[in-house]
Amino acid sequence: MPDTRFPLSPELAKPVIIHTAGIAIILAVLVVISQMNYVVFHSVVEIATIAIAISIFVIVWNARDKIDNGYFIIVGLAILFIGVIDFVHTLAYKGMGVFPGNSADLPTQLWIAARYLQAFTLLAAPLMIGRRVRTAPVLAIFSAATVFLLWTIYAGIFPSCFVVGQGLTQFKIASEYVISLILVAATALLYWKRAAFDPRIFWLLAMSNVLTIGAELSFTAYVSVYGSMNMIGHLFRLVATYCMYLAIVVVGIRKPYALLWRKMNESERQYRELFIEMTNGYALHEIILDATGKPVDYRFLKVNPAFERMTRLSAADIEGKTVRQVLPSLELDWIEAYRKVVLTGTPTQFVNFSTDLGKWFEVYAFSPAPGKFATIFSDVTDRKAAEEEIARLASFPQLSPAMIFEIDPSEQVLFVNPSIQSTMTRLGLSSPHAFIPEDVHQLIHEWETRTRVNYDRECSVAGRYFLVTCYLSPEYRSIRFYLTDITDRKQAEEALRQANKQLNLLSSITRHDILNQLMALKGYLELSHEVIDKPETLIEYITKGETAANTIERQITFTKVYQELGAAAPAWQNVDASINKAVTGLPMRAVHVEVDPKDPEIFADPLFEKVFYNLIDNAFRYGGEGMKTIRVSSQESDAHLTLLCEDDGVGIPAEDKKKLFTKGFGKNTGLGLFLSREILAITGIMITENGVPGNGARFEITVPKGAWRYTGTGA
Repeated sequence: MPDTRFPLSPELAKPVIIHTAGIAIILAVLVVISQMNYVVFHSVVEIATIAIAISIFVIVWNARDKIDNGYFIIVGLAILFIGVIDFVHTLAYKGMGVFPGNSADLPTQLWIAARYLQAFTLLAAPLMIGRRVRTAPVLAIFSAATVFLLWTIYAGIFPSCFVVGQGLTQFKIASEYVISLILVAATALLYWKRAAFDPRIFWLLAMSNVLTIGAELSFTAYVSVYGSMNMIGHLFRLVATYCMYLAIVVVGIRKPYALLWRKMNESERQYRELFIEMTNGYALHEIILDATGKPVDYRFLKVNPAFERMTRLSAADIEGKTVRQVLPSLELDWIEAYRKVVLTGTPTQFVNFSTDLGKWFEVYAFSPAPGKFATIFSDVTDRKAAEEEIARLASFPQLSPAMIFEIDPSEQVLFVNPSIQSTMTRLGLSSPHAFIPEDVHQLIHEWETRTRVNYDRECSVAGRYFLVTCYLSPEYRSIRFYLTDITDRKQAEEALRQANKQLNLLSSITRHDILNQLMALKGYLELSHEVIDKPETLIEYITKGETAANTIERQITFTKVYQELGAAAPAWQNVDASINKAVTGLPMRAVHVEVDPKDPEIFADPLFEKVFYNLIDNAFRYGGEGMKTIRVSSQESDAHLTLLCEDDGVGIPAEDKKKLFTKGFGKNTGLGLFLSREILAITGIMITENGVPGNGARFEITVPKGAWRYTGTGA
């Protein structure tokens, strides 16, 4: 609670006594003058009051940029306009003879107008305490108010305040009471805001308000404008204005400089206490330059007790010495950091290790004066050790080739390691949420009922397969995921299933075909016995038997190739290398084969090279003599890769397209394209032919997402 006791200390008692004695003498002289000539008394009192008011205005106006208390600005500017109305009141006073009529009503009206303006000013001023007030709007408001009041009086609008032979009007008496009540409210507001003032200022302002109230009450009781109550009221107002002068000018503006020195002394005392008691180390230094002006050393000027505790260096031993004398092995980066602070004036903050002291320090350095710098620092050796241990432990997931990320219960990502970040970039993902299995969401929702668990799940993301190991740790409020890319394994498993399926199918079909051919062969042999004496018929049966035998031979040869299908795990097969290998095993004639410039790799069965062997061989067999070029290219989309194998031969008839990949269809073995389709199907690759008859054959090989890559991109 603010101290509101009257500040009558021994050093203030003498000035108070002198002021009181001086005021008493002046008031006594004025009383004598009033008895001799009241008009002169009135003029002297009013002019003195106006002079004090003008002094207050002039000083406040010139100090307005330095005054941060809006109370002083409002009162200091308003008092000029109040003084203007009071000056007109003085000139209009009965007996002055300045204005026609010499009536007592006009000066009384002017008096009431000025007091209303003063009362409302003192009521509003406490509300501006602690605010920066712009002077222009204040001057505009009081100018308008002054002009308005003067206009209402001289226009006859303002109510009459004094009637000759009757005295004061009811309006005038009521106004004095209203003004007094406003001043009481203003004093209460002032008391409420008293913490914003020095106690002396508060008491002087309060005394000014009280004396003004006394003056107003005195003005309710006189009958003659020359009466004693009128005189007492003017004396009260003179003293009230002087109290305001003392509060605003002497104490509020001039004396704060002395108060500032006292505050500075108090601040110095507090600074010394802080310097001694602070837990951070503090040191003031002077930079030392070489002959070229380059900082090469610095000198200790002042250190605090905390500095001594942290460094185990005594102030008595190091103050006045250079750092090279105290710490011979000091690293150059310390001096360099301080050099920048001194030369640029820009503060800096850093953490560094001192070899001489064997400690880590967090340092804040600034330059308080040219050529000097100060440091505030703390010993962070223990913290650095803890951070290094944390970093060592944290480096395991950071350096791990396994893909690792962590989320909290709200599924906010807490951590991703470089390995999974690289995978996300390759798959076009912005967050790892796609790797979270669906049932983990249910576990998260049941978080509070779960204990520490871990389990494995498989998921498919962007055409790749991952084994996700989940660790749910309620005590750490996190879920950590370890991912392994199992795409190759999944593709190999699928290829094996497909190969087994196809081998079973082939076994069934081939067995059926061979049995059919054997039955035909046996039939022709039996018929041959019956026509042994008919050479022509016998030759016909023998020829048909040879055809059946040859067909059986081809079937058996095909099964040897086909048994290798799916025997080895699928792997990445280079398309261009497969084409080049096929070309070396075929009679190329004058046909030019163009390989794919993009050089893709396909995840396929090791028999993949036979696909292009069969496609190129078929082109030679059926493309016609005019075929000159076989071209292989690729087209990439979001969903798949299309390999195109085109030639400029005669093409494939429309009626043959539907049977093209059927086992046994064709003029040669009827097995090449069938085998090609089966090889590709192991890893989910499809092959079709959609060329235009007469314009060459066009085979499209469609590779699913995840089963192709370009050389050098990695698996």
